[in-house]
Amino acid sequence: TFVESVAKGIWPFDRVCLFGFVAELYIEAWRQAVLGGSAAGTVSYSYAVLYVADKLLRANNHDLLVHSSWPISSWDIEANMVALQAGLPFKLKQPQVDVLPMRLPSVWPSVLPVDVLQKSASVGNQERPLVIWLMSKHPSPLYDVYEILQDLAQTGRFSLDIRSNMVSEYCEYPFLAELCSKSERLNEIMQLETFKNFMSASQCGERGQWCGLKDLHRDFEEVTIEFERSFGLENDGIVDVYICGHPLFWCRLFEQFRQPPGIIGVWDVSPSFAVPAEMQIAWTEHVKALFTRKENLLISPCVSHTMQAHWLLGMRVPYFQLLGWKAAKEGRYSALRSQEVLVSVFHTPWEAKAIMKITDRARAEGKFPFSLVNWEDIPGCGTSCGKQVLANFRAVVLDAYDTANLKLMEFYGMAMPSFYQRGELWRTTMRWARAQAVPGDEATNDPGRRPEEEEDSEWRTQEGSSIARLVESELLVAQGRTMEELLNSMDRRQQPFSPYTSSTKTDPLSKAYWSQYTDWALMPHLIPFDGAADLLGQLLTHSLNDLKEISEKMAQHYRHLHRVTASWWHDVIFLVGISKDSSLWLQKT
Repeated sequence: TFVESVAKGIWPFDRVCLFGFVAELYIEAWRQAVLGGSAAGTVSYSYAVLYVADKLLRANNHDLLVHSSWPISSWDIEANMVALQAGLPFKLKQPQVDVLPMRLPSVWPSVLPVDVLQKSASVGNQERPLVIWLMSKHPSPLYDVYEILQDLAQTGRFSLDIRSNMVSEYCEYPFLAELCSKSERLNEIMQLETFKNFMSASQCGERGQWCGLKDLHRDFEEVTIEFERSFGLENDGIVDVYICGHPLFWCRLFEQFRQPPGIIGVWDVSPSFAVPAEMQIAWTEHVKALFTRKENLLISPCVSHTMQAHWLLGMRVPYFQLLGWKAAKEGRYSALRSQEVLVSVFHTPWEAKAIMKITDRARAEGKFPFSLVNWEDIPGCGTSCGKQVLANFRAVVLDAYDTANLKLMEFYGMAMPSFYQRGELWRTTMRWARAQAVPGDEATNDPGRRPEEEEDSEWRTQEGSSIARLVESELLVAQGRTMEELLNSMDRRQQPFSPYTSSTKTDPLSKAYWSQYTDWALMPHLIPFDGAADLLGQLLTHSLNDLKEISEKMAQHYRHLHRVTASWWHDVIFLVGISKDSSLWLQKT
């Protein structure tokens, strides 16, 4: 009954000692597996017990145990699940592999070739502004791209007419109003009300999550026809650049136009997101064909997605850096509330509660002088607080819940000292939308590299597989390699793990390997901690002067990020909007 209540979304954290219960499950699994307990089929029984423990901790792939002082971790649980599957012994403590920091370019490619820059300099006065149409369902990364383009237009280098037409359930938030479509007809064509009301598993039932979007995509050719009928007269041959993403499937929107715009597709989520299963293989081929045309360009907002695209499709996808630029313009670290530490919004509410329960106890006993304040509980404004209000706190505790996190970059842009839980970094690559993949090319189906293995698959026990590396306790890293070496010299078949893992089975080393490409691992001057007790210790040992020094280093690095990212976007707009030939860039890298 307890486990069933968790499965239904009723979290027991406030009613029982969850950490103790999970530890008890772990010890029971160890007892049965190692000491030969009385349960029939001890290996399968031990695995089932670990599976329950993992489910109790994850809550949509997240983990509470790392914020406690209990001596086990989710890494121990998942690593032992893999070991038991492969017939290997249960270990009370599985050696966890550290993710080694790399230094890769902030954007890639870094600059346009000299001959192309000369062409760019000779553009002179445009006959009319470049018309740029932006569209997505999710505000990230268009929220950032829109601000960058606005700044680019103000420099006078290009004359831009930026038309943002986000069709999204997020448009109910006032701060996103300028990004959202003002056209009721466009919202109707994109079936906003339908997909907005049929998103979750509970709303969709047996049809599965995102059923509304999937229905839209099944009939998307009709959508493109209706879009051309309603918007073609005023936009055909007028829109120069179409920036689309999340889902990438919406990059098809202009395909009925006689003079379609150049397309900049933003891979910030797996291309198979919300694509019906029966369409995914054909869609993968469509993506490859669409973005090998010189007039189009596929880009990503982080190294991680670029490496995913290379592994899956063999494509060289340039990446840029999310900036959180609007937040950076609105707030700057001041530490006026020097005795208060902000706890950011986590992907679920339970991790923040776990941290605060521990720190509140220490404060009540007089062992901890600082107050941790939940973002949602800031008096007077909560999550609607202005950025400067947030920047007044002593520091912020962030949740590493995704590979490229806009919240991270917003606080980074405000130069706010940022703590994050190092022990859950390897989980960032397991967000469900990033764990989807369909066969991309022949490498995808190599033994041991299937994105979704069949029930009877034995690939995990093959030589060189994840479990073999688990026994060796070593992790192959790309330490010291340049981006060009990673994409050119390294055959992606030789990468030790697939970036795409099953949504139902665990593979901790695969997750750890790919987490080294996340923003959390690559951005300098972040402050990692190992559980709530370590967080308390670090908050005590980092003086206010220490934090201000870290803040200044963050500000210096951010100025560099802004400079190279703005230049990068200038080059992208020139290539797709003016030269109409993005191959000029990739041929030189």
